[in-house]
Amino acid sequence: MGRSHTPETRAKISAANTGKSPSLETRAKMSASRKRRGPASVETRAKISAGLTGRPRSVESRAKSALSKTGSKNPQWKGGRIITGLGGYIKIKSRDHPAADMKGYVLEHRIVMEKILGRYLTNSEKIHHRNGIKNDNRPENLELVVGHGAHYGYVICPYCRKHFLIQ
Repeated sequence: MGRSHTPETRAKISAANTGKSPSLETRAKMSASRKRRGPASVETRAKISAGLTGRPRSVESRAKSALSKTGSKNPQWKGGRIITGLGGYIKIKSRDHPAADMKGYVLEHRIVMEKILGRYLTNSEKIHHRNGIKNDNRPENLELVVGHGAHYGYVICPYCRKHFLIQ
């Protein structure tokens, strides 16, 4: 099975363990010894591979592991708020919301307006940002618009009378 070490090898190991490094000559001998052995046999490689391979995990085990690292338990968690690349809108994680996307996110301005109204918004109801800043979701900056006609194109803000191009 295992080979026993020669007295010379034991002395080298002892020297290495006490903080003394082997000389250049000893290192060269050790390197030559490794080269003489050649590559590992197919059987040896199979044993190494089998030893490194963990036993297969059950579906329940994988699901439990995945759930333990979701949401605020994940080290990469940033509070459930993301900024979209399209327009700079803010999305909030809300899995149980009826308008949630595939990843469980909902546009923040829709949630703010829903809290003001006390109900969920319909698909035909859009939210207009009065000052034109898409990530400014203060209640006083949001306006409910029904249908597409009045929302797209040029609109005049009823408060500041500025013209905005809505696309």
